[in-house]
Amino acid sequence: MKEVISSIQPFVLNQQVYIFEGTEIIDQFSARLMDLPENLIAYCYGNNITKISLKGDSHFVAKIKQDTEKREMTQYGESKLQINSI
Repeated sequence: MKEVISSIQPFVLNQQVYIFEGTEIIDQFSARLMDLPENLIAYCYGNNITKISLKGDSHFVAKIKQDTEKREMTQYGESKLQINSI
């Protein structure tokens, strides 16, 4: 099962996002912190991935999770992404 994982670094403009299948990195991309919710949704919907794990400062991770969930509902009218804090 594929999973998107990112370690959020609040003071770094471009965030690194890794796509895992099991224990192997199969893809990666970078996104500006302010564009991360939109990029996560686009990548997940485009690649049939439903699981996202975010690591980092709990306040930043909570904000990104909230923004991603809100944007997903606005764009697609559904909430199929499972976003976890690790």
